[in-house]
Amino acid sequence: MHYFLLPIVPLTIVGAIFFKRKWAAYALPAALVLIKMIMTKISPVYLFMALGLFAVVFVTRKLNSGSRSLVRVAFAATAGVIFYALASNLGVWILGGCVPHSERLYALNLSGLLACFKAALPYAGVHFLKAVPL
Repeated sequence: MHYFLLPIVPLTIVGAIFFKRKWAAYALPAALVLIKMIMTKISPVYLFMALGLFAVVFVTRKLNSGSRSLVRVAFAATAGVIFYALASNLGVWILGGCVPHSERLYALNLSGLLACFKAALPYAGVHFLKAVPL
């Protein structure tokens, strides 16, 4: 359960909205992924997580470039959870699992990809329940 102690998507969205400098907005998710790597076992899947978080920063900055509203931030949080879940689960499917040097969890075909995304739905739900209200 320690994987859910760090609210990675909400912090990324807050950084994307409030940091004026682009490099700082992208540096925050990189720092969050590094913190997560220190807290857990290092895995190549963190590269996919970082790519998903960079997509969250990009979309959030585009949506909230003019004016900020609660609806835009909620939409960015929803899109952020979706991008994060898609990217990280794609990494799990490609790499075969979260832990390096373990046996492959999902086959490298469409049914394996769908099984990977289906297994991740509860975790995406927890991220959604955490990200949108925060």
